[in-house]
Amino acid sequence: MIDLDHFKVVNDIHGHYAGDVSLQSIARELQRNIRKTDLLCRVGGEEFAVICKHTGEESAMALSEKLRQSVEDLEISLDGNIIRITTSIGIATIPESDKPVNKDYFFLCADRALYSSKAAGRNKVTHCHHIDMDAIRILSEI
Repeated sequence: MIDLDHFKVVNDIHGHYAGDVSLQSIARELQRNIRKTDLLCRVGGEEFAVICKHTGEESAMALSEKLRQSVEDLEISLDGNIIRITTSIGIATIPESDKPVNKDYFFLCADRALYSSKAAGRNKVTHCHHIDMDAIRILSEI
Protein backbone atom coordinates (compact mmCIF):
# COMPACT_ATOMS: atom_id res chain seq x y z
CA MET A 1 0.00 0.00 0.00
CA ILE A 2 1.31 3.43 -0.96
CA ASP A 3 -0.13 6.69 0.30
CA LEU A 4 1.05 10.13 -0.77
CA ASP A 5 2.06 12.20 2.25
CA HIS A 6 0.16 15.44 2.91
CA PHE A 7 -1.37 15.36 -0.59
CA LYS A 8 -4.24 17.65 0.41
CA VAL A 9 -1.67 20.46 0.65
CA VAL A 10 -0.96 20.12 -3.10
CA ASN A 11 -4.64 20.63 -3.90
CA ASP A 12 -5.00 23.44 -1.36
CA ILE A 13 -1.93 25.41 -2.50
CA HIS A 14 -1.74 24.62 -6.22
CA GLY A 15 -5.33 23.64 -7.06
CA HIS A 16 -7.03 20.42 -8.11
CA TYR A 17 -5.59 20.49 -11.62
CA ALA A 18 -2.09 20.41 -10.10
CA GLY A 19 -3.24 17.56 -7.88
CA ASP A 20 -4.46 15.60 -10.91
CA VAL A 21 -1.21 16.25 -12.80
CA SER A 22 0.76 15.20 -9.72
CA LEU A 23 -1.21 11.95 -9.36
CA GLN A 24 -0.64 11.13 -13.02
CA SER A 25 3.09 11.90 -12.77
CA ILE A 26 3.47 9.76 -9.67
CA ALA A 27 1.51 6.90 -11.22
CA ARG A 28 3.85 6.98 -14.24
CA GLU A 29 6.89 7.04 -11.94
CA LEU A 30 5.61 4.08 -9.93
CA GLN A 31 4.78 2.15 -13.10
CA ARG A 32 8.24 2.88 -14.50
CA ASN A 33 9.89 1.46 -11.37
CA ILE A 34 7.94 -1.75 -10.85
CA ARG A 35 8.70 -5.02 -12.58
CA LYS A 36 6.76 -6.21 -15.62
CA THR A 37 5.14 -8.92 -13.48
CA ASP A 38 3.89 -6.43 -10.86
CA LEU A 39 0.49 -4.75 -10.95
CA LEU A 40 -0.01 -1.09 -9.99
CA CYS A 41 -3.53 -0.12 -8.87
CA ARG A 42 -5.00 3.14 -7.71
CA VAL A 43 -6.98 2.26 -4.61
CA GLY A 44 -8.61 5.66 -4.27
CA GLY A 45 -7.77 9.28 -3.64
CA GLU A 46 -4.02 9.39 -3.26
CA GLU A 47 -3.55 5.72 -2.41
CA PHE A 48 -2.02 3.07 -4.63
CA ALA A 49 -1.31 -0.62 -4.26
CA VAL A 50 1.35 -2.71 -5.92
CA ILE A 51 0.71 -6.43 -6.16
CA CYS A 52 3.89 -8.45 -6.61
CA LYS A 53 3.84 -12.15 -7.40
CA HIS A 54 6.41 -14.46 -5.81
CA THR A 55 8.04 -11.70 -3.76
CA GLY A 56 9.39 -12.36 -0.29
CA GLU A 57 9.82 -9.86 2.51
CA GLU A 58 13.37 -8.80 1.59
CA SER A 59 12.54 -8.25 -2.10
CA ALA A 60 9.31 -6.42 -1.23
CA MET A 61 11.21 -4.12 1.13
CA ALA A 62 13.85 -3.40 -1.56
CA LEU A 63 11.24 -2.68 -4.23
CA SER A 64 9.23 -0.48 -1.86
CA GLU A 65 12.30 1.51 -0.88
CA LYS A 66 13.08 1.99 -4.58
CA LEU A 67 9.53 3.27 -5.17
CA ARG A 68 9.65 5.54 -2.12
CA GLN A 69 12.96 7.06 -3.23
CA SER A 70 11.85 7.50 -6.85
CA VAL A 71 8.76 9.47 -5.77
CA GLU A 72 10.79 11.54 -3.31
CA ASP A 73 13.25 12.42 -6.11
CA LEU A 74 10.47 13.25 -8.59
CA GLU A 75 10.11 16.94 -9.46
CA ILE A 76 6.70 17.76 -10.92
CA SER A 77 6.94 20.98 -12.89
CA LEU A 78 3.71 22.89 -13.38
CA ASP A 79 3.28 26.56 -14.31
CA GLY A 80 6.78 27.43 -13.13
CA ASN A 81 6.32 25.66 -9.81
CA ILE A 82 8.09 22.51 -8.69
CA ILE A 83 5.90 20.15 -6.69
CA ARG A 84 7.59 17.49 -4.57
CA ILE A 85 5.74 14.73 -2.79
CA THR A 86 6.77 11.88 -0.51
CA THR A 87 5.11 8.54 0.16
CA SER A 88 4.49 6.27 3.08
CA ILE A 89 4.41 2.56 2.25
CA GLY A 90 3.07 -0.47 4.08
CA ILE A 91 3.92 -4.02 3.06
CA ALA A 92 2.38 -7.42 3.71
CA THR A 93 3.81 -10.60 2.21
CA ILE A 94 2.26 -14.03 2.01
CA PRO A 95 4.51 -16.79 3.32
CA GLU A 96 5.03 -19.67 0.93
CA SER A 97 2.62 -22.40 2.01
CA ASP A 98 -0.43 -24.26 0.82
CA LYS A 99 -2.65 -22.54 3.40
CA PRO A 100 -5.29 -20.20 1.96
CA VAL A 101 -4.81 -16.53 2.76
CA ASN A 102 -7.59 -14.38 4.18
CA LYS A 103 -7.50 -11.44 1.71
CA ASP A 104 -9.18 -9.06 4.17
CA TYR A 105 -6.60 -9.82 6.85
CA PHE A 106 -3.79 -9.48 4.29
CA PHE A 107 -5.10 -6.05 3.20
CA LEU A 108 -5.50 -5.00 6.85
CA CYS A 109 -1.88 -5.98 7.57
CA ALA A 110 -0.60 -3.86 4.67
CA ASP A 111 -2.84 -0.98 5.72
CA ARG A 112 -1.64 -1.14 9.36
CA ALA A 113 1.97 -1.18 8.14
CA LEU A 114 1.19 1.90 6.04
CA TYR A 115 -0.17 3.73 9.06
CA SER A 116 2.87 2.65 11.04
CA SER A 117 5.04 4.35 8.37
CA LYS A 118 2.98 7.50 8.75
CA ALA A 119 3.17 7.39 12.54
CA ALA A 120 6.97 7.01 12.32
CA GLY A 121 7.24 10.34 10.51
CA ARG A 122 6.09 9.58 6.95
CA ASN A 123 8.24 8.99 3.85
CA LYS A 124 9.01 5.53 5.22
CA VAL A 125 8.57 1.86 4.34
CA THR A 126 7.27 -0.59 6.95
CA HIS A 127 6.61 -4.32 6.68
CA CYS A 128 3.75 -5.64 8.78
CA HIS A 129 6.13 -8.13 10.41
CA HIS A 130 7.82 -5.16 12.08
CA ILE A 131 4.70 -3.92 13.87
CA ASP A 132 2.55 -5.31 16.66
CA MET A 133 0.66 -8.13 14.95
CA ASP A 134 -1.50 -8.74 18.05
CA ALA A 135 -2.94 -5.26 17.57
CA ILE A 136 -3.73 -6.12 13.95
CA ARG A 137 -5.43 -9.39 14.96
CA ILE A 138 -7.59 -7.53 17.49
CA LEU A 139 -8.57 -4.95 14.86
CA SER A 140 -9.49 -7.68 12.38
CA GLU A 141 -11.91 -9.20 14.90
CA ILE A 142 -13.82 -5.92 15.42
